[in-house]
Amino acid sequence: SYSSSSAAAAERAAATLTAAAAPDPTKQIFAGLKGALAMEIDHAPTDHEFPTLLREVCGAAWRERARKALHTSAAAAGSADAGAAARPEDEDEHNKRYPTLAALVELKESGVASGCIIPGLGAHVYPGVDPLGDELLQLESKGQAWLDRAADAVGEKSSNEVPVEEVLRLMQEGRALPINLKEEMEELGERCEVYCLCKSAYDAARPMISCDKCEGWFHYECCGMCPPGEEESEDADANFKCPPCCSAVGLTYAPFRGPPKERPKEAAATAGAAAGAAGA
Repeated sequence: SYSSSSAAAAERAAATLTAAAAPDPTKQIFAGLKGALAMEIDHAPTDHEFPTLLREVCGAAWRERARKALHTSAAAAGSADAGAAARPEDEDEHNKRYPTLAALVELKESGVASGCIIPGLGAHVYPGVDPLGDELLQLESKGQAWLDRAADAVGEKSSNEVPVEEVLRLMQEGRALPINLKEEMEELGERCEVYCLCKSAYDAARPMISCDKCEGWFHYECCGMCPPGEEESEDADANFKCPPCCSAVGLTYAPFRGPPKERPKEAAATAGAAAGAAGA
């Protein structure tokens, strides 16, 4: 009948209105956060009201991400020092297990955004408002300090001044950190390679030639030769054999190019070694 259908329609309309008026917890949270972010806030380090609101809304998600990054294995659980002590010997496994330094920096920034890390309290003041935030700050700080030293070791100005032994110690320290430093360690590894009779690190300003016998690289100057000029072609077909290889088979080393015009102090320091190898 008309009355029964009208009553049913009225019930459906009432149910729709009730559902529309019912509070949605998720929408309420985001509405509150939106309103908080829209406020004009004069944040002070001692004012914890706003970070507390952020932690209530975003803290759980950030803590979950931080736990996965910092505690990816039982060996890494606990403090950063405990994780370093339990570091596996396999390099690939180590890199898969631990976060990169860039990931730690991103986690720190998102930790500030979620209220779990409060800027202004000082990066080295513990405890903070969240234990995971403290752990992250300590590990990221150690990683940044190591990276600064690594940058000094591979920098153009200091690459020839930092001893190889110091770089090797730096690499050992990097392996002990519970951080994936694969790219940084590769750069340091290149810095530790030594070449020529002078046993020095690679220097782009000093031309080198490869020995056809041992495939080692030697400075022209250290082998008593003048390097090719800018307009000269490379000595690709020179059939060069270095002084040590000549000495090993009883041959007298004979330079195929003229003597160097000016030899750097590194070459001068090894001139005696080259002469000895040539006369052997």
